[in-house]
Amino acid sequence: SNGQRAMERTLKSIEEPILRDWELNSTSTRWDYLAAAPSDEAIMNTWIALSATTTFVVLVVGTIMTAILIKPKMRRTAFNLYLVGLMTPDFIFSLICGTICYLNLSAGHYYSASVCKAQTFFETFGIAGNSWMTVVILRQLLLLLTSAKQCRRY
Repeated sequence: SNGQRAMERTLKSIEEPILRDWELNSTSTRWDYLAAAPSDEAIMNTWIALSATTTFVVLVVGTIMTAILIKPKMRRTAFNLYLVGLMTPDFIFSLICGTICYLNLSAGHYYSASVCKAQTFFETFGIAGNSWMTVVILRQLLLLLTSAKQCRRY
């Protein structure tokens, strides 16, 4: 199909996009709107912001997780282990995202087509990880409320 051929052309020429935002017009397809790249300056600014943000998240979350896991007294608390479980997806997501953003930033363009494809995986992981955390928290709230309603200790 035309969309698949356009996607293949885009991935093969990832270092130099075949279509930019300012080239879109009334005859552009939906795929063109999805595949059109912004200016190089906008991409670089995005990578700078993402690199800085993910580095901060990795340092803060990593420090907290390490503190909990190293100290036996902190590991004994179920709540602290629960926090480690909640922080793990964010830590992994930020670590991978930061690494790829730094690679792209240092190259001055998308590092490679395979790295670009890998972004699809870790973005999906990040979304799924946050959804998982929401489900875990909601389940614990349900257990807490059920226990309170039945006058049982949680």
